[in-house]
Amino acid sequence: HEPAGANLGRADFDGAEGLMDALDETYSSLMRDIRIGKGRLHIPAPYLESLGPGKGALWEDRELYVPVSAIGANKLDSGLQIEATQFEIRVDEHLRTAADLMQRITQTSGYSAQTFGLQGDGGLQTATEVDAKKDRTAATRAKKVNYYAPELADLTLTLQLVDRAKFPREATYTPERPDVDFGDGVTESPRQVAETVELLGRAQAA
Repeated sequence: HEPAGANLGRADFDGAEGLMDALDETYSSLMRDIRIGKGRLHIPAPYLESLGPGKGALWEDRELYVPVSAIGANKLDSGLQIEATQFEIRVDEHLRTAADLMQRITQTSGYSAQTFGLQGDGGLQTATEVDAKKDRTAATRAKKVNYYAPELADLTLTLQLVDRAKFPREATYTPERPDVDFGDGVTESPRQVAETVELLGRAQAA
């Protein structure tokens, strides 16, 4: 009944489950390509070394070959040859699809791709464009701060009241509801700070 609390307890990735399923399917498909992409040799049955009646036949490397029985394969001079099969492993296609899905999952969850070290849209970007894309993460963080700050303040006040009730001699202070403040989520690098200080110095000198 409170609009402000409608999303309390809601996971960030709510609504991105379908994309996560697609990401799982993509990696499963890649592993399947690797599994079935193993090279195989198709060897005529007469070329195999017989182990005796009812005991089958053998080639030097069992995991490398597939025996083939074909018409006219009962003679070594039938013209049958050993042929190799190697399926393509589509690594680049799978990884590009997975990277795109991860970026979409991140954006659907309310964060920018750069926050998680993802490449993003690619190409050269201006500082304004970079800041604009980071605003998605900043907005999500600000929303979470609004959720957590009041509850943390209430919890801290409750702990103080419990402290006064259980240890009245030691807890001589007056319980107060504190103001909860979260620090800045973005920390500037020393290089950025130095450049800012230099620009301020030039401005003052001018």
